[in-house]
Amino acid sequence: MLTRRRALVHLDVRRLSACVPSPLGRSSLPTSVIAGRARSSPATGSTAPRAVMSLVLFGSAAAVLVAYGVGTVLVLVHAGGRTSVPPTFWRWLFAACSLMVVSLGLRALRWVFLLRRAGVRIPIRDAYIGYFSGLSVSVPPLIGEVAVRASVYRTRNAIPLVTTCVVNLWERSLDLVAAAAIFGWAAGAAGPVRGGVIAALLIVAASLIGAVRSAGLSMLLWISNRVARAVDGVGTEVDRTEIARLAGLRAWSIALATSVTAWLVPAMGLWGLSVCGILPFHSAQPRQSTRDRAASSSEADAWLRRWPARAWERRPRASP
Repeated sequence: MLTRRRALVHLDVRRLSACVPSPLGRSSLPTSVIAGRARSSPATGSTAPRAVMSLVLFGSAAAVLVAYGVGTVLVLVHAGGRTSVPPTFWRWLFAACSLMVVSLGLRALRWVFLLRRAGVRIPIRDAYIGYFSGLSVSVPPLIGEVAVRASVYRTRNAIPLVTTCVVNLWERSLDLVAAAAIFGWAAGAAGPVRGGVIAALLIVAASLIGAVRSAGLSMLLWISNRVARAVDGVGTEVDRTEIARLAGLRAWSIALATSVTAWLVPAMGLWGLSVCGILPFHSAQPRQSTRDRAASSSEADAWLRRWPARAWERRPRASP
């Protein structure tokens, strides 16, 4: 009889050990059931993507609203009324806003790519939150966005200030090299090669050398460590080996191609707006009439197709 009671007590203890206590009054369930629910729960796989999509759509909608509002005000002020604006211009304005959203998405993807190459493994949602929070601060241009992003990443993900500062400066370096590449290509195709074109192409060529990229990354890391030490007092320095993948040729080439595309996409929209003759991009030229504006805006698509050929014809040809 005593042996049977001991067996029952031992069985009850084994059952209790396989269950999870519920101090809040919920029913106790075996750990295997809870683990199975966690694996099969749709929230773990769909909540994060939905949050990321909501964040991206919200940022894109805000960008389109600001761009469309500013563009509308400029058009109405410069043109003198809605009736003097050709209908083609509004289509180009909508296209320019859409292209700006595409550019913003490319820049956000580039930011996530650079964070991963710097050894930062955080959810994509948190990476987008930090990036868009930095875009909300434009004054001062570089210090404001670095401060906001560093604060957000430190609070949410415990990322050192040095890492955020290095990635931000590296991103700006990519923008400078991409702008030099676009300027060198456009100026070289439209006219004779000058000193500025050669300097821009030399900058792009130097960025493809591994020693130059390594030296630039070391300099940016030194600056970031000094800034972190001045801000934090103690400052958590980051070793170069943790972010060395940023200077790799493959990572640099992918990020540079993305940067060039992110610059060219909104430039196409601005070019379409300038062709319509509404915005004051050509202030030295006399104001066009409504009929001239409509004619020039109707030829925008044809000019866009003929522009590469016209730029090629302007290049000086060698005398036979």
